[in-house]
Amino acid sequence: MNVTIHSHNVPLDQTLRDYAEAKLRRLDRHFDRIVDARLELDLDGRKSVDPAKVASLYVHVSRNLLSAKVRARDLHEAVDLVIDKLDEQLRRRKERLTAHRGSRPA
Repeated sequence: MNVTIHSHNVPLDQTLRDYAEAKLRRLDRHFDRIVDARLELDLDGRKSVDPAKVASLYVHVSRNLLSAKVRARDLHEAVDLVIDKLDEQLRRRKERLTAHRGSRPA
């Protein structure tokens, strides 16, 4: 899985980058057909004193694109929430695929 992390108008230090990359690598536990993942970090309401942080995650999964977007006060919280949201989508997608295929005889 290729992991790409972009930040727009947000200072991105190495600890946050390592944290986000480690969390993104865990997406493989539910669905192993992930081609690449792109995490974008941005600010919402740039003119306010304490703007909300926005995390958008796009995951390319075997001919489809899944996406999630979350606003939070902290970048770590935004990364956690967006990954949890997309993890749930991947889990539901895998359940639909296995239910559609049915159980195969051994």
